[in-house]
Amino acid sequence: MIWSRDRRDVYLANVLRLPIEERRLEGRFDLGANLGQVGEVRVGAYRGLIRVRELLSVASPLIDERRGGWYARFIHDRLDNLDFPTAGSFLEVEARLSRAALGAEEPYNRLEVRGARALGGDRLACVLRGRAVGDLGSAIPFYDQPWLGGLGNLSGLDPAELQDDNLAMGSLTTLWRIGRLSPILGGNAYLGASLEAGGAWPRIGQVQIDGMRLSAAAFLGVETIFGPLYLGWGWADEGQSSAYFQLGRIF
Repeated sequence: MIWSRDRRDVYLANVLRLPIEERRLEGRFDLGANLGQVGEVRVGAYRGLIRVRELLSVASPLIDERRGGWYARFIHDRLDNLDFPTAGSFLEVEARLSRAALGAEEPYNRLEVRGARALGGDRLACVLRGRAVGDLGSAIPFYDQPWLGGLGNLSGLDPAELQDDNLAMGSLTTLWRIGRLSPILGGNAYLGASLEAGGAWPRIGQVQIDGMRLSAAAFLGVETIFGPLYLGWGWADEGQSSAYFQLGRIF
């Protein structure tokens, strides 16, 4: 059983921001198998509820729906470190098929692929990352659409500033190890810089490289006992910028 509550902004016409709160309750039943020490495959069914309300008023929820469907996931992970990798590769493929037979009020399909490849050494490494999400010809409801924005995810934009049914993004990050904390406090400290390109579109046929947004970031990353810590700054191609203090995983 999974329960979550998330507050974020929704962008209307890429200009107006509407603060919302999403509450999700979901139960899953699945079967899976480990692929040695480097991966897993899993298939199953899910059912749940989602409620989305707008925080500027006390009106009825924008969305109050039942969810249900099938999903399948494949993961192959050979990165030496998920947060600050210096070698190895990662691939995740997940399909979600929302179906009325399992209680869904909004049937749709969603396929997501994420990957990473790290090259270099202990002191200096480069990390290539990519992500793509497709609607497989369906219409994905607002609450399950992929989005871009935030550190490492078009860093110059705010979280969810770009959101639609289909998404594509790639990035190149350079990590330079500058020191190491006491084992009591954590691990390595890095200076990093990234170049990122991505976009979101209503239909797969509209995906175009020349329509992607560009972004860059510079950051200090530290492995702490509480998880990865990031202090950074991001820039986007249309003049936006964002500062970051973040404790927790970004990929």
